Amino acid sequence: MLTRVMLSDTPVLCLKSPLKSLPSVLKSDGVIFIVMVSESLKPIYERISVPEACKNLEFFIDHSDGNIYLSNFSYDQLLLEVPVDAIMFREEKVEIFMGSKCLIASPDQVKSICKEEHFYERIAEDTTPEPLKKRKRVYRENRDSFSSHMSPELGVFSDGSISEHRSQANSPIIQDLEDSLIEDYDIHSNSYDITVYDNDDDNDELIAVIPPAKLILSSEIDNHDKTVINMKREIEEKYVLNEADPIIVLENNGQFEVVSGTKRALAYKSMQVESIRVSAISSAEKERVVLSKFLTSSRLTDQDTLKTIPIIFQLFEFLDVAPSSLTTWTNKEISMVFSEFLGKTTKLKFLFDICTLSDLCQSIKKLCESGINCSVHLCRDSLRKFRQNPQDVLTILATPLASEIEIRKMLSHVEPDVMFLMEQKKVDLTTASHLNLIYGHDPRFSLFIRGADFRCVNKKDQKAYIESRFELFKQKNNTEFSSLPKTTFEVATEHSNFDMVITSSEALSESILKKTRNVTVVLIGHSISSGSNYAMFLPDCLSSKSITGKLQNLLMLTFRIKQNDINLKDEEISSELRASGLIDKTLLSISDLIIFFKPRSYIFIDLGGFVTPAVVMSMVSVGSKVFVRDDISKRRLESFSEQTTNPSYPSSTSFS
Repeated sequence: MLTRVMLSDTPVLCLKSPLKSLPSVLKSDGVIFIVMVSESLKPIYERISVPEACKNLEFFIDHSDGNIYLSNFSYDQLLLEVPVDAIMFREEKVEIFMGSKCLIASPDQVKSICKEEHFYERIAEDTTPEPLKKRKRVYRENRDSFSSHMSPELGVFSDGSISEHRSQANSPIIQDLEDSLIEDYDIHSNSYDITVYDNDDDNDELIAVIPPAKLILSSEIDNHDKTVINMKREIEEKYVLNEADPIIVLENNGQFEVVSGTKRALAYKSMQVESIRVSAISSAEKERVVLSKFLTSSRLTDQDTLKTIPIIFQLFEFLDVAPSSLTTWTNKEISMVFSEFLGKTTKLKFLFDICTLSDLCQSIKKLCESGINCSVHLCRDSLRKFRQNPQDVLTILATPLASEIEIRKMLSHVEPDVMFLMEQKKVDLTTASHLNLIYGHDPRFSLFIRGADFRCVNKKDQKAYIESRFELFKQKNNTEFSSLPKTTFEVATEHSNFDMVITSSEALSESILKKTRNVTVVLIGHSISSGSNYAMFLPDCLSSKSITGKLQNLLMLTFRIKQNDINLKDEEISSELRASGLIDKTLLSISDLIIFFKPRSYIFIDLGGFVTPAVVMSMVSVGSKVFVRDDISKRRLESFSEQTTNPSYPSSTSFS
């Protein structure tokens, strides 16, 4: 029996004993009425705002224990088993006190009938048995972010939420796919409403009743899985699971392959239930169900590559998009169409790109079939290197009996091929293909392309220019090096005299300027105020790679000159550099510096930092005398100099 009392000018409906005073936690302004169940409330509650997605909150009285419960609350279904202590209806919000929590919802989120006093009077007097409303949970194979709006197994939207979900979706084409899946099943929001807790089955032609023993699980599930254990416990208590949609099966010779609902199927089989309801579909519908389930899952982990690749191709087929055509799409276009789909996992992004490259996709599939775990790192490395050198990557992926670590190690040593290098240097695709066909077999052509710079060449003249430059390159590299004067290397002493210093150490440059009467110091990798500053552009073959793998083609240069014990100022240094043949510009090339270095016969080279043998020896003239710090530096430069006498090695003249 419900008792109505007035406390502090507030109507209070007491389900049990009438209250004499209002608890402090319920004292507030703008209270319309209060439903009181427990006689004592806690002084402090954990206040939780109910998400806007939770709507139509409803209450019922369980006459077996005389308590009020929430009958539908998808935000935290454990609270469905917690008795409500009090409900306070205010003008701007509704506060529900239960356990140690206080749920705060807007009045619009509560079912309209539950906001009236007479509703509680009626349910308190009506002692007829109610349909099971307490502890109703919905088990889902994949818990998606739209759990209150969409069935992750059928791709079916809940009542009236299609337009709402459209506004949240980033991809119009993915949304069209989901809408089409609804139409294919002939299930519409106005004729087949599926709510989270009330199973009103208005479409019985899809439903079949079969024994769980005939179910064939499509994937292996651990019997000790937490969700499965909870399902089995509920079956033991109630003999049935409350399901948002039935298990989906594909019939085959009297057996039923589970397409969606594997955990529920395992729970039913384990509990040896006599019969269950399932939704039987055709083989043509199976692909769409799997695709819908995949698209609506928001918690994809490290997906099985062999299962994911076919699903991606199903998506391409549904959208009527040729995988190879996606290679011509811009990143913006791909993001516009597939952003929601590709935002699930990093590996999924790599697999998506791999599926657009048929040769690579086939190799990855064969690798997985051989037992190799294609991790996200292997997918990433294969994709990146394939774009640089397809032939070498396909050869490596076809290596028999290689482990993933060995494959990744081999991939790390793959160098870009000629076509990729020409693409990076903005050579026209038709011209690049023609040149590769003519010169691709010649190893010198790859070395030439690595060191060449075509930025200032008109595209119409590219082919003729590259061919003429390559002929000059071959002629110069075929010169008999034995007839040229040799560069000599010597460890510097206190009495060594040199007219130029190349270093990346500011401290060493300062020390030499103090001790030497006439000297030119080239400081590489630094920009300081006391010198004349420039930038140097390096060809790819001389550039170092950053941590991210990007080539670092630009280096800072600072020139400092001392003449007759006087350190020249910036303007004086610039005049001196112009007089030495250095072009008056801020960005210098290797060719510019060769002219500047040519008259310098005695040079001290301090190896370290940005000063590498490849960089300095590309600028130093043949026949110069080079001083170094120690024997180790001497051996490094001598070894490098011997390599450059090979005609196949690109000379410094090819870098212009």
